This record gives sequence, C-alpha cells and structure tokens, in this order.
Amino acid sequence: MGWYKTGTVSVSVGSAVVAGVGTDFVTNVAPGFAFMGSDMVPHEVLSVDSATQITLATNYSGPAMSGAAYGIFQTQGIIASLSSQVATLISSFGSIRNITDFINAGANATASATAAAASQTAAAASASTAGASATNATASAATATAQAGVATTQATNAGNSATAASASATNAANSQSSAATQATNAANSASAAATSATSAASNAGKAYSGIATFSTNTTFTTSVLGQLVRGTAASITGTLPPVASCPNGSKINLFADVATGTITIKANASENMDSGFLSANVFTLSAGESVELVSDTTKWTVNDYSGIGAIKSQIGNGGAMAFKNRIINGSMRVQQYINPRVTADAMLPIDRMRASISGVITGGVGTGSTTLPSAMGGNNNVYIQCDAQKTSLAAGDFFGVVQAVEGNNIADFLLGTPTAKTFTLSFSAIASAAGTVVPVSFRNAATNRSYVTTVTVGTTAQKFSVTVPGDTSGTWRNDNGVGMWVGFYGAAGTTNNAPSLNTWATGGYLSHSSASNIFDTVGRYVIFTDIQLELGTVATPFEVRSPQQELQLCRRYYNIWGQGQYAVNGGARSLNINFPMSATMRATPSVSNGLVPGNYIGSPPGSGQWAFVEPGVAYTAYPGAFATSGNLATPDSVSVVAYYSPGFGPYPPANAVVGPNLYVTASAEF
Repeated sequence: MGWYKTGTVSVSVGSAVVAGVGTDFVTNVAPGFAFMGSDMVPHEVLSVDSATQITLATNYSGPAMSGAAYGIFQTQGIIASLSSQVATLISSFGSIRNITDFINAGANATASATAAAASQTAAAASASTAGASATNATASAATATAQAGVATTQATNAGNSATAASASATNAANSQSSAATQATNAANSASAAATSATSAASNAGKAYSGIATFSTNTTFTTSVLGQLVRGTAASITGTLPPVASCPNGSKINLFADVATGTITIKANASENMDSGFLSANVFTLSAGESVELVSDTTKWTVNDYSGIGAIKSQIGNGGAMAFKNRIINGSMRVQQYINPRVTADAMLPIDRMRASISGVITGGVGTGSTTLPSAMGGNNNVYIQCDAQKTSLAAGDFFGVVQAVEGNNIADFLLGTPTAKTFTLSFSAIASAAGTVVPVSFRNAATNRSYVTTVTVGTTAQKFSVTVPGDTSGTWRNDNGVGMWVGFYGAAGTTNNAPSLNTWATGGYLSHSSASNIFDTVGRYVIFTDIQLELGTVATPFEVRSPQQELQLCRRYYNIWGQGQYAVNGGARSLNINFPMSATMRATPSVSNGLVPGNYIGSPPGSGQWAFVEPGVAYTAYPGAFATSGNLATPDSVSVVAYYSPGFGPYPPANAVVGPNLYVTASAEF
C-alpha cells in the first residue's frame, strides 16, 4: 500500500500516543507500520488502539503536532509476515507434494465410488435372481407338498440373501458419497492453497507489464507506464512523461540498477512529485533504490520507496537532523554587529550576512527594520533596499547580500568530484513590488564556477526552494576557507549575468538578464529569512537551533566584548587584558576596538588614567608611550594592551577604569 495520511493527528513531545481526527487506523494501519510526523523520524507503530489512536514503539521527539498532517507507510516487516503465513500453509499440506497430488487423490476417490456403484448393481441383480428362485420354490411347493419345508427354507434363505445384498448396496452408496465429499474437500483445499500462494506472491513482489532500461539522459513516453524502468548508468536523468497524459492510477516503477552513484528522476516541466510530506520537481535514487510513482493526471504521487533509506536520502544530511542547515544564522536571530544597516561592500549588518556591492550604486543591506513588513519573522530578517534610483546599471554594478559557507561545513557535498551530491536551498521572501525576479547565485571560492537560478517574489511572504545538482568540475575548498558563496541580488550589470539559468557555468556569475533591478524605485526592497542549505532534493522544514547553539556557531567568525566599563589592576605602566574565546575561531582573528576620544576618563588620558589599543599597535599620541611586540591574538584568545600615560606623576592606582563606550572585537570573517 502507499502512504496512509487521511485526517490529522496530534502528539506531544516525549509521548508515544498519537491521537487522530478523521482517521481510520483500524482498517489501514497495523503494528510494525512506520509513522512519520514533523520531526521527520520514522517511528514504529507498536499497537493500533482504535480508529483514532495508535501507540508508537518509541516516544515522539518533537516538535509537538496539533491537527497536523502525517504519514504512515508499511515496512518490510509486512512482507516477512506474509512469508511466514505461506510457510505455515505449506506445512499444513506437507504430505501432499503439489496440486497434482490433490487432483490424483480426487480421481482415485471417484474410481472407488464407481466400483462401489457397480457392486450395488450386481447386488440388485442377485436380489432379482433370488426373487425368481423364491417364485419357483413356491410353485414347486404347490405340486410337491413333500418338498414344501425344504422350499420354504430355501425361500427364507433367499430373502435373507436379498436383504444382505440390499444392505451391501446401501453401504456402497454411502461409500460413494463419502468419497465424493473427500474429493470435493481436497479440491477446495487445493484451490485455497493456490489462492494463498498467489496472494503471497503478489504481496511479496510486483508484476510489471515489461522491463525497460535507459543509460543516458532520457525523456520517457507513456509507453513505460506499468513497466519496471532500470537506470543502468550513474549520473543520468530520467524525465517523466507529462502527468496529464498518464491516466489516473497509472504507474511507473524506476530502479537505480547501478553499483555506485545516483540517478536523478525529474518530473516533466514544473510538475511535482508528492511524497505526502514534501513536494519536489526532482529527487535522487541512490544505488539499489527504487520508487513507484502514481499519476492522478495533475501530479505524481510517490507511492512506494525501496526502503527507509530511500526516504532518508531525500530529506538531506543522510536523514540526520544535527547541523542539517549549513547556513549559519539563517533566521537572523544572532546580532553581535553594532550597525544594523550597512552601505559598503563586505560589511556585515548581522552575523554571517555580508553586503556584496560594486559600482556607484546606493542602497542598504540591513536587518531588523521596523519600517519594513513584520510578516517576515518580525525583526529577524535581512533585506536589500534602494536608497537612490539608478535605472541604467553599469556593466560591473551589483548589489546583494551573501553568506560565505565554510568549506568544512559542506565537505560532504563532494563538490568538484564525479560523485558530487545534489543540494537544496530554501528560504522565505517578500518584496515591495509584485513580480520581483530575484536571482540566487552559488559560486566557488575562486569565483570561476557558478550556478544561477531565479525566483519570483511577490508582496505576500512565501517560501521558495531551489534544488541544484552538485558541480562535478572546478575546485571547491573543503577546509576552513570559503567553500561556497550563496547570494541574493537586487541589481546586477551585464557582465555579472550568467549566459543560461539552472546550469553550472565557468565564471563567477551573480544574476541573469531576466532578473529585476530593484534600484529603479527609491525605497524598493526584498526581505529574506529562514535561509537553509541542505543535502538532498527536497526542502525540509527549517532547522531551528537553540539561541546558544546559533551564537556559538557565529562566534567562530566574530566576537565582541565590552560596550561597558572595565576595572583592571594597576601598578605598572602597561597591562595585558585577556579575552578568552567561547568557541575556537576559524582562523587567527583581526582585532579592533572602539578607541576614540572620550572612550576613557579624560581626553587625552591624564595622570593615573588608562588607554586601550589593539595588539601590536603602540599608543603614540603622547610622549613616553612604547610599542608592544608579538601577535597577541590567536583563534582561542585575544589580549588587549592597556597603556598608562607617563609623565604625569607616579604609577597608576590599584584600579583603572575605562569609559562606557569601549569595545573590543575579533573577526575571522572571510
């Protein structure tokens, strides 16, 4: 059977009881089936309690579901059960080798019945003869009185013989009836055995109208309906026939008949394949996997996977949920940066989201604007916005927002190798103008390999997803350098436009000629949130990490301390203040601070006062200062040198206090 998903269900985190509304679990579900909810983890069904309640073998891991969609599918344990029943049936008829034995047994019984009938006929003839003898005896008695006694005795004996013959005939008839009944029972048993065997065989495997193969990129026709279609080469794509041309209920079965690698199955044009939870235009079959697709004339329904491993391969990260999303701070909830809106290239208004700007083009990349729609996660978003109109873009202009994904975080994508994996980017977006065509760009560190696609964003918040086949060419870093640039652009000149959409190209393209220029109108904007990059061919629900976990991921690239006062021990002309890292940084960071006049008591610092500078930089504003030596920043800590202003009296007091606006930052951003 396919997915059972009628009605809705509710289940609490940590509970094994699933309550349904509009469900019929008794008819459609059995122990051993698998239940899948919002946590995307298959749970074994332990028991079916009623039409509206089942109990899981393991507690549900969350998030909680209430009136939510779900899916239940049968596992291979059902096949094992059918096999056991067939074995029991065979054992019950172990003394009979096959159906021919049943038929021969019936024929033998029929022959026995025929012989018994012949015996009955012979007995009847004997009775008739005996009757004639009795008549003759009576006649002889009339003429020979002397022999009457003898004749009477003979007549009595003949009558007894007739009675015995009649009894024999009756017994023979009964034997015939019993033999016929046994033959009928044997035939019925043979028929039942054949039916059970046929049913078991039907459930244990599939009957196909034929077998077809393809070893190159192929667009199928309706001739493959009902067939088993074998892909016999890795890295090929099979495109389904238009679903409207396939009758309701018609099926296509596809099998990745390869030892290694993958085969891509693609729906025709923009049609989708629906698995009950997720919908996508393409998905990937790994070696040895198979799938059955059923047409309803409007879309394809994924009716049967080859196993739970096939489901895991479609939901990214091999089915694992830890660090599924390779975008850090994709919901824009970590804000360590001081300026929430920037206007220059390479500046960051929010952790991990960087402005990508070139040319004379005036706009802002920001986060948390209170003047833009709150439908996009409240203040947790990133936006690009036009500040000055520029309807005619220079060839080299571009304006957008990007994230540099570290190579270590996508090493398992295997980009640049023959076995590069397909990945999916999903996000929510809203625009100030309907029909805004936004380009989405993927580039390697050297920006000599790129893939550009577009989405059309409207004035209502909407979730989008794009699925990208892994690039098998070029050089892709898998260390602590840039693994991939992922970007969204609001404007780009002609030299930044890819020659074609939805294909890997040589060059660092950002956009396409079909994309919109949001700088045609002052104030025009596009907002993004819930950005997620994951392995697989479908966009799974956004991975919500804890605030502390997301902050630690961000601190690998940027840290800030201070924005308040420090009190330090005095007694010398200089003092090192150490700031330990809560997370090891990507590389040795660059260090800066908020030192401007007024960031310390007095301006300039007077007798008994301190000033802070960054490591390796001398405080030279006033006589008597001296330079430090060595790099005082490492991926695990940062030290800042405090200088005492000499020439104004004795050494400093026990404590020195700096002004309220001091801050120290460490950046390992790309």
